[in-house]
Amino acid sequence: MEVMRYRLVFFTLSAVLLLVSLGSLLGFRLKPAVDFTGGSLIEIAVLDTAIESQEISEILDNQYPIASVQSVDEGRFILKTAEFSKTWLSKRFQDK
Repeated sequence: MEVMRYRLVFFTLSAVLLLVSLGSLLGFRLKPAVDFTGGSLIEIAVLDTAIESQEISEILDNQYPIASVQSVDEGRFILKTAEFSKTWLSKRFQDK
């Protein structure tokens, strides 16, 4: 097999690429998203399909700080926030 003749070249190339990748991860530092920092990911649906992500963010920022609002579909959004406390949830969603 001709490939086996160049195994040292391929091994060296793989090692160099691995070291460059690790170096860039350590040098530029990853910023973990809400998935890794312990936050809440909420999907909401609104009746007004003409509403924009910015409007949702402005409305909810008065109630609770929202990290980001992402539009999924018409009238559907994903909210990424800090972790909700039980006291905040109980105040907002009391049975009336």
